[in-house]
Amino acid sequence: MDQFSYVTLLVSFVVAFGVSSLLAGWARQYVQRAQTKIYPLQIAASALLLVALVQSTWTFWFYRGVAYTFVTFFLALMIALTQVGAAALILPPRGGTENMRDYYFGVRRAVYGLLGAWIVLGGVQEIVTIGVVSPIAPVGVLVAFRGGAVGLCRDGLVEPSRRHWGALAVLALLQIGWIATVSSNPGAV
Repeated sequence: MDQFSYVTLLVSFVVAFGVSSLLAGWARQYVQRAQTKIYPLQIAASALLLVALVQSTWTFWFYRGVAYTFVTFFLALMIALTQVGAAALILPPRGGTENMRDYYFGVRRAVYGLLGAWIVLGGVQEIVTIGVVSPIAPVGVLVAFRGGAVGLCRDGLVEPSRRHWGALAVLALLQIGWIATVSSNPGAV
């Protein structure tokens, strides 16, 4: 087994935990919907997290030529762990909660903080493993996407407001744009 396969295997196990966390959380919410009203913003945020987990796993292929050290391995693992941490928190644990809206706004700082860390660590990974001049996409595109997304995650840290729907909608558009311009780039790396 080469280094990339080894790293991919461990990162995939971590990501699988995040995906299973989201799916189990949705199932719990569906079953408990009579006792606890589903909060649409929370479902939308968790769906975006699912897309981010899958997209990150897909783009990990770009790092197949990297000579991994402990630092680059740890960085790849931390990126997956920040996403999975957000996925584990966005939906309530077993036993649930009485008010999904209150739960969402109670964990929003941790969730959006972890998402901001994921975005920043992804940029660090690109610089450390691929280099300052990226074959994935023009550096300006990468910086614009990441900077905009981090700013929107910062908006997720503010007090409960309608800004969350707007920030989430723009984050979704950025995610779609990232997938179209970066993740789906067949000529990359």
